[in-house]
Amino acid sequence: MLIQQVFVISQQPEPLLKTQRFMNGLELHLLAAENLGIQNPLGNVTVSVEIITEEDARQLTSGILHPNNM
Repeated sequence: MLIQQVFVISQQPEPLLKTQRFMNGLELHLLAAENLGIQNPLGNVTVSVEIITEEDARQLTSGILHPNNM
């Protein structure tokens, strides 16, 4: 399920070249939990986040690129 415009990034590391698989210091908040039927704290929920380039973001928002093709 692709959920757009319901996540808020409250903390993120300084911009850098990603050289590791994991990034520390990134915090996301899900704003649509109640609408999705999530009543309990998100202690056991897995959220996947993919970092993309600005060009990929432009193509996604314009409909040129489909998320499944990334």
